Amino acid sequence: MANPFSDLTDKELMLKYQAGDNMAFDVLYSRHKDKVYSYLSKRLRDQDQCEDLFQKVFTKFHRSKKLYNSNYQVLPWLYTI
Repeated sequence: MANPFSDLTDKELMLKYQAGDNMAFDVLYSRHKDKVYSYLSKRLRDQDQCEDLFQKVFTKFHRSKKLYNSNYQVLPWLYTI
């Protein structure tokens, strides 16, 4: 069964996530996990470091969700984390 949030934009998903809807996070994570992991793996030679930092990025993403400003795109904001 398809996720009802899969057609929403990143900004719409982020606003839902800020309001406490964890299903919105699931969609954001699915959309961007490969991009973030690829970005990290190109910069870190150590696989363990890469995986550790990858988890830290999404942990900080969760902790910082209330700081997101909808005037900005989600993916570039995620990369600043």
